[in-house]
Amino acid sequence: MGVRACNKLGCTNVMCDRSSDICYICDECFKKLVNSFSGFSAEYDDEEIYDFWDNIFPEIDGHSNWD
Repeated sequence: MGVRACNKLGCTNVMCDRSSDICYICDECFKKLVNSFSGFSAEYDDEEIYDFWDNIFPEIDGHSNWD
């Protein structure tokens, strides 16, 4: 895996495991993103929230440190 800097403002991580069409995101920032929406709405459970963001920022090369 090459160096892929996280595009979140203020993040200095350079080993990102997820990307969208326009940016990279590290697992630490991805977890914060998902957790910031968990419990936000009674309409969606945590798995649905994770799946929503996972579709936007899929794993690169099938690798993730989520677990």
